[in-house]
Amino acid sequence: MAAGHPSDPPLHAAILSGSRNRAPRGEGSSGDVNRRRFSLGLPRVTLSIGQLQNDGHRVVAVEFALIVIMLSNTKKRRFFDRVDEIYTLPKRQSLEPPPPIAQATTSTAQTDVSTPSLLHHDDAVYFVAVGSDMTRTRLDIWKAQLRKLGVHVDEQFRPGATTIAVASTTLTRDRLATVCPGIDSVRRLVPPTWVIQLLQTKQVPLQCEWHGDDEKEAAAAPPSSLPPPPPPLAATGDQSPPESEFHECSSTPTATFRETERSQEDDDDDWAARREKFYATNPAMRAVHAEEAANPLKINMDAFVCTTSSVLKSNVNAHLTGPFEQLVEYLHVENDEWRENSYKRICSILKQLPNRVTSAHSLQPQHGLNSTGIAKIREILETGTLRKLEAKRSDPRLQVLLQFSNIWGVGPATATNLYRAGYRTLDDLRAKQDEVLTHNQRIGLKHYDDFLAKIPRSEVQEIESVVKQHVHSLLPRAVAITCGSYRRGKSQSGDVDVLISDPTQDDCNIMPRLLADLHAIGFLTDDLTTVEEHKIGGSDSYMGVCRLGEGRRYRRIDIKVYPRNLFGFAQLYFTGSDHFNRSMRAFAKMKGYSLTDKGLYKATRSKGVKKLKQGPNVICRDEKDVFLALQLPYKRPDERNCMA
Repeated sequence: MAAGHPSDPPLHAAILSGSRNRAPRGEGSSGDVNRRRFSLGLPRVTLSIGQLQNDGHRVVAVEFALIVIMLSNTKKRRFFDRVDEIYTLPKRQSLEPPPPIAQATTSTAQTDVSTPSLLHHDDAVYFVAVGSDMTRTRLDIWKAQLRKLGVHVDEQFRPGATTIAVASTTLTRDRLATVCPGIDSVRRLVPPTWVIQLLQTKQVPLQCEWHGDDEKEAAAAPPSSLPPPPPPLAATGDQSPPESEFHECSSTPTATFRETERSQEDDDDDWAARREKFYATNPAMRAVHAEEAANPLKINMDAFVCTTSSVLKSNVNAHLTGPFEQLVEYLHVENDEWRENSYKRICSILKQLPNRVTSAHSLQPQHGLNSTGIAKIREILETGTLRKLEAKRSDPRLQVLLQFSNIWGVGPATATNLYRAGYRTLDDLRAKQDEVLTHNQRIGLKHYDDFLAKIPRSEVQEIESVVKQHVHSLLPRAVAITCGSYRRGKSQSGDVDVLISDPTQDDCNIMPRLLADLHAIGFLTDDLTTVEEHKIGGSDSYMGVCRLGEGRRYRRIDIKVYPRNLFGFAQLYFTGSDHFNRSMRAFAKMKGYSLTDKGLYKATRSKGVKKLKQGPNVICRDEKDVFLALQLPYKRPDERNCMA
């Protein structure tokens, strides 16, 4: 019987029926026979199996096959597994004759003649380090690989001497001329794909020329569809754009924002127009989405909270969520992450219920709320508390750990180490803080009470106003948006997260000057992180302490600056909630992507976990395009309060 033919009966079917497949006499020589013996673990039962191969066919002979009928299913399964291990179906030989050797040799020779394998010894390559696809790590790798091939790489641009320049295709020609004066003097201006092809093929690509983002857009769009030019800026420089919008620029797609106070839902026409713009920027995604529609993945959408709405409502079940939230605090200091998330999920479900729960019989088991959770709710309704919570409250060790872990910068592990070292109170730590606490932990201890106090929404608006005022004084066209729980519409926040970008430039180097101005007016009082030298095309992050004035509380503030091509990803990430972000990243992973605050990439993984290869970043003008790329329904910020 032919190996692998659909009509062939399975080997185990033949054995169970008691048939005996023997090799026809005269077929196959003794040299073709590969005999193996193995024992089934039964006394006096040893099977001998032979395999004969003849012109791509195989014949399997099983001796004493009738004995298998008397074996248990476990023994039969073991037998079949061993057969599969021993015998692998031979590959079916191709019926097509191989190409003539002389023809292949001639073709190779022609390729070698037409494509030079090395650069000229006078050539020098320079990388223009601006753009999201020209990161420092990537450039270091490319430079090292080129030098191994004997290619001269210039660290500084030399007009007249540098012959080849590599520049990001996200730049416009005007922007490129600004960041690298004299770029027109090079013999060749190429995109990053030129370097990739050179390293992969060890041959110089002959047809790989650079085209700026503005040139690509002009070539793709018909003249009648060109948008009108933006209005000129005021000469005084004191006008700033509305914070709700990221105006469209001529070089790269940028974002359009509406604050949480206004609805962010697009009508069908707007969403269809957005989709067409997205496909124009990412042509390959049209085919990807068409393939997904033709062969949809079997995904349980209800299992992902990023697909459901969790609009923040008045909590009518505070009598139930209160004890659970207190229990979550103790589980956090015990580093019991699994139970912590389980009770957080129960709290989130209870907060979304429209009616007050007065009886456990009104609750039905669902995802995140099983029978055990309902039993805990019944206990609270009947007794007003939880035995588990009371047990943890009476544990003096947990009381100390809870107090220590409330110090900013001290986690459960550090709190446990301090307890083991003999510290029991905050005064004990203050007496030895220089010896046992880090710089950031000492700041957290100094402002212990202020950091624990929640920030009212009105105070967040005051802090946001101060930061925006100084941002616009430095960059009138910049955008500063407060993210986190404030953007999700909550009445209180734990800290203030301000996200900044410049919609008119690929790079935004505002952080050093902004921090200097905020320190000068006494707004920033303590630094929890220091901003190192700005990386061109990268992002900057600052963590510190601010205060609005004398007599006001000290508050935690984070300021983050992202280039415009990453602003949408950063805005989605820092808006939260954490559980919403984890759900969205898990959904992206299931569809073969990797989603971070710096992009959405097609990723190839090993066993679904370790990333082996990462594709190019999907271009998203704003956070809505991220939902569109993943084929997810858009959720407004106030719909992302799951487990918050």
